[in-house]
Amino acid sequence: MQTYVTCLGLGALFAAYPMLHATLRVAGALYLLFLAWKLTGASIGEAQMPRPVSFAQGAIFQAVNPKSWVKAITLASVFMPSDMSAPLGAFVVALIGLVIGFPCISLWALFGVAIRAYLTDPRKQRIFNLLMAGTLPCWR
Repeated sequence: MQTYVTCLGLGALFAAYPMLHATLRVAGALYLLFLAWKLTGASIGEAQMPRPVSFAQGAIFQAVNPKSWVKAITLASVFMPSDMSAPLGAFVVALIGLVIGFPCISLWALFGVAIRAYLTDPRKQRIFNLLMAGTLPCWR
Protein backbone atom coordinates (compact mmCIF):
# COMPACT_ATOMS: atom_id res chain seq x y z
CA MET A 1 0.00 0.00 0.00
CA GLN A 2 2.83 2.38 0.87
CA THR A 3 4.50 1.80 -2.50
CA TYR A 4 1.18 2.24 -4.31
CA VAL A 5 0.43 5.53 -2.54
CA THR A 6 3.98 6.75 -3.12
CA CYS A 7 3.73 5.96 -6.80
CA LEU A 8 0.50 7.95 -6.96
CA GLY A 9 2.21 11.08 -5.73
CA LEU A 10 3.29 10.96 -2.12
CA GLY A 11 6.88 11.19 -3.31
CA ALA A 12 5.99 14.55 -4.91
CA LEU A 13 4.51 15.64 -1.58
CA PHE A 14 7.85 14.94 0.14
CA ALA A 15 9.65 16.91 -2.56
CA ALA A 16 7.26 19.86 -2.10
CA TYR A 17 7.39 19.73 1.72
CA PRO A 18 10.83 18.60 2.86
CA MET A 19 9.85 19.19 6.50
CA LEU A 20 7.38 16.30 6.20
CA HIS A 21 10.23 14.01 5.12
CA ALA A 22 12.43 15.30 7.96
CA THR A 23 9.60 14.69 10.44
CA LEU A 24 9.21 11.13 9.18
CA ARG A 25 12.96 10.61 9.49
CA VAL A 26 12.98 11.81 13.11
CA ALA A 27 9.92 9.70 13.97
CA GLY A 28 11.58 6.64 12.44
CA ALA A 29 14.83 7.25 14.34
CA LEU A 30 12.93 7.69 17.62
CA TYR A 31 11.05 4.45 17.00
CA LEU A 32 14.30 2.58 16.33
CA LEU A 33 15.75 3.98 19.56
CA PHE A 34 12.63 2.83 21.40
CA LEU A 35 13.05 -0.68 19.98
CA ALA A 36 16.72 -0.72 20.96
CA TRP A 37 15.81 0.41 24.49
CA LYS A 38 13.28 -2.41 24.76
CA LEU A 39 15.99 -4.92 23.84
CA THR A 40 18.50 -3.79 26.46
CA GLY A 41 18.95 -6.04 29.44
CA ALA A 42 17.33 -9.21 28.13
CA SER A 43 19.20 -11.90 26.31
CA ILE A 44 17.47 -14.00 23.70
CA GLY A 45 17.51 -17.06 25.94
CA GLU A 46 15.66 -15.19 28.71
CA ALA A 47 13.25 -13.24 26.55
CA GLN A 48 9.58 -14.10 26.63
CA MET A 49 7.85 -14.96 23.38
CA PRO A 50 6.65 -11.63 22.08
CA ARG A 51 2.99 -10.94 21.66
CA PRO A 52 2.11 -10.94 17.95
CA VAL A 53 2.07 -7.48 16.43
CA SER A 54 -1.42 -6.27 15.60
CA PHE A 55 -2.33 -5.02 12.14
CA ALA A 56 -2.55 -1.45 13.47
CA GLN A 57 0.90 -1.70 15.12
CA GLY A 58 2.37 -3.02 11.87
CA ALA A 59 0.78 -0.20 9.88
CA ILE A 60 2.11 2.40 12.32
CA PHE A 61 5.57 0.85 12.12
CA GLN A 62 5.52 1.08 8.31
CA ALA A 63 4.39 4.71 8.50
CA VAL A 64 7.52 5.72 10.43
CA ASN A 65 9.99 3.17 9.04
CA PRO A 66 12.56 5.19 7.04
CA LYS A 67 13.80 2.14 5.13
CA SER A 68 10.27 1.41 3.97
CA TRP A 69 9.85 4.99 2.71
CA VAL A 70 13.18 4.91 0.90
CA LYS A 71 12.15 1.65 -0.76
CA ALA A 72 8.76 3.03 -1.78
CA ILE A 73 10.20 6.29 -3.14
CA THR A 74 12.94 4.42 -5.01
CA LEU A 75 10.43 2.05 -6.59
CA ALA A 76 8.18 4.97 -7.54
CA SER A 77 10.94 7.10 -9.01
CA VAL A 78 12.91 4.40 -10.82
CA PHE A 79 10.42 1.73 -11.86
CA MET A 80 7.11 3.55 -12.40
CA PRO A 81 6.10 2.75 -16.00
CA SER A 82 5.57 5.92 -18.05
CA ASP A 83 3.36 4.21 -20.64
CA MET A 84 0.61 3.26 -18.14
CA SER A 85 -1.95 5.25 -16.23
CA ALA A 86 -0.80 6.27 -12.74
CA PRO A 87 -3.13 3.85 -10.88
CA LEU A 88 -2.24 0.89 -13.12
CA GLY A 89 1.49 1.67 -13.09
CA ALA A 90 1.41 2.07 -9.29
CA PHE A 91 -0.38 -1.28 -8.98
CA VAL A 92 2.19 -3.02 -11.20
CA VAL A 93 5.13 -1.54 -9.27
CA ALA A 94 3.56 -2.41 -5.89
CA LEU A 95 2.76 -5.96 -7.04
CA ILE A 96 6.30 -6.54 -8.32
CA GLY A 97 7.67 -5.14 -5.05
CA LEU A 98 5.47 -7.58 -3.12
CA VAL A 99 6.41 -10.56 -5.29
CA ILE A 100 10.12 -9.83 -4.82
CA GLY A 101 9.98 -8.54 -1.24
CA PHE A 102 7.93 -11.30 0.37
CA PRO A 103 10.41 -14.12 -0.34
CA CYS A 104 13.34 -11.90 0.74
CA ILE A 105 11.66 -10.98 4.03
CA SER A 106 10.72 -14.61 4.57
CA LEU A 107 14.34 -15.72 4.15
CA TRP A 108 15.44 -13.03 6.62
CA ALA A 109 12.90 -14.30 9.16
CA LEU A 110 14.02 -17.92 8.63
CA PHE A 111 17.62 -16.81 9.19
CA GLY A 112 16.51 -15.33 12.51
CA VAL A 113 14.88 -18.61 13.50
CA ALA A 114 17.98 -20.55 12.47
CA ILE A 115 20.42 -18.49 14.54
CA ARG A 116 18.19 -18.18 17.61
CA ALA A 117 19.68 -21.25 19.33
CA TYR A 118 23.20 -19.96 18.65
CA LEU A 119 22.39 -16.60 20.24
CA THR A 120 21.22 -17.97 23.60
CA ASP A 121 24.83 -17.68 24.82
CA PRO A 122 25.18 -14.05 26.06
CA ARG A 123 28.77 -13.80 24.79
CA LYS A 124 27.83 -14.94 21.29
CA GLN A 125 24.80 -12.65 21.34
CA ARG A 126 26.99 -9.68 22.27
CA ILE A 127 29.44 -10.47 19.45
CA PHE A 128 26.57 -10.81 16.98
CA ASN A 129 25.00 -7.51 18.13
CA LEU A 130 28.33 -5.70 17.78
CA LEU A 131 28.87 -7.13 14.29
CA MET A 132 25.36 -6.10 13.21
CA ALA A 133 25.79 -2.62 14.73
CA GLY A 134 29.11 -2.31 12.92
CA THR A 135 27.45 -2.91 9.57
CA LEU A 136 24.88 -0.14 10.05
CA PRO A 137 27.08 2.64 8.60
CA CYS A 138 27.41 0.51 5.46
CA TRP A 139 23.63 0.53 4.92
CA ARG A 140 23.27 4.30 4.62
